[in-house]
Amino acid sequence: MPSSRPSFPGNDDAILTAGLQACRVLYTGQGQDAAVAAVTAPYGASPAQASALVGAARGTMCTQAPG
Repeated sequence: MPSSRPSFPGNDDAILTAGLQACRVLYTGQGQDAAVAAVTAPYGASPAQASALVGAARGTMCTQAPG
């Protein structure tokens, strides 16, 4: 998820954990908005930062997620 690295708060472990959390939400079929919401507050990210992270996670970690 290198594309989200410069803008997402936290260290590499936090980014990876947030990406995994986003993937869990996406794989349950809850969609992009729910995944963004799931990683915004817990990691202190803005909606734009969270959206970039979810996009990066979808493109690298959870490519088979529905939606």
